[in-house]
Amino acid sequence: MIFPDWANADGAVGRIDNVRFVPGVGPIEIYADALAEGWFLWDCCGAATFGEVVDDEDHGNVIELSFGAGGTVTGLQATAGVDASATAGGTLEFEFKEVSPPPDGSQWHVKLESSGAATAVDILMTAGGNPTPNADWQSYSFDLDVEFDALDLSDLKLVLFFPDWANANGAVARIDNVRLVPSQ
Repeated sequence: MIFPDWANADGAVGRIDNVRFVPGVGPIEIYADALAEGWFLWDCCGAATFGEVVDDEDHGNVIELSFGAGGTVTGLQATAGVDASATAGGTLEFEFKEVSPPPDGSQWHVKLESSGAATAVDILMTAGGNPTPNADWQSYSFDLDVEFDALDLSDLKLVLFFPDWANANGAVARIDNVRLVPSQ
């Protein structure tokens, strides 16, 4: 409602034009107990296996990534580039649990990539003050405008999780609640 002060409206005239409701932008959910429509599990080079498994009561279905010998990156791929530009200034968020660590000296990475690898950003999972992965579920949050500032968010294609290239044999990770959250 739009109106002048109560009891002071005598003679008031107002005109209103082009009123509309603009919905707020919500998060882009990629995985939360199931793959979001338009997303699937993917491995670049055949040195990893992946699937959905049941974890604990709090997490239910989660993604499990198991790495063998050889170099690979694996994670989630969109069937078509996703326009995530509305999340600029927001965060990439997920939960991660290291079931079996990678070989000594290897570190976990997270990588976002646009269609055709036109833009890609690969960072250590500990970037931005995030915790070192371990056997407990931990929450991770990365500023899209800081850690992933070189990425073209208007054409997001891949969200990847992996240890150092060709130094991943035996590593197993579980991932849940992957999403891009717009700034508030």
